[in-house]
Amino acid sequence: MTSETILDIILGSVLGLANLLSAIYIIFWRRKKYSKGIHNTGSGGFFLFSSVCMGVVLPIGAFTYPDGGQSGTKALITAMVICPISLGASLRLLCFCVFIDEKSVIERVLWFEKRIRLDEPGALILLDISYGRLVISFISEDKKKMIEINERYVEGDVSDFLEACKQIRKEKQ
Repeated sequence: MTSETILDIILGSVLGLANLLSAIYIIFWRRKKYSKGIHNTGSGGFFLFSSVCMGVVLPIGAFTYPDGGQSGTKALITAMVICPISLGASLRLLCFCVFIDEKSVIERVLWFEKRIRLDEPGALILLDISYGRLVISFISEDKKKMIEINERYVEGDVSDFLEACKQIRKEKQ
């Protein structure tokens, strides 16, 4: 075995393991912390799929090409540059949800959670239109926390979500 072959095996194993561990983490996060509401499942799934294709499938296919492993090494180097970007995007998008719990809007992203109580007197719900799509901003009473939902980038019924938030505000009055 040459040093290039050993390096190829190590790099391929690292990429495969990174994709596998990310997929396992996403599955556990979605079982424990995911709540139905506003989410990014479709786009996150696309990025995870592209990461697996670029980081696992493409190098395996390149090593089957009969050129002494040169195309496989090139595919691995390319994958080492592109995969972390795609894998990070998939983690961020698949481990994201915004939902209503009692009288609070909650945003969960990976390890962080923001909670804004809608029944507090200083809490704000701001509406805006960006490129023809609805943008909702929830701002906490102390103006330190903000949750922004742009209908253009999320999945779920944003209009129904807004109506539920307005209903909570009306109950307060």
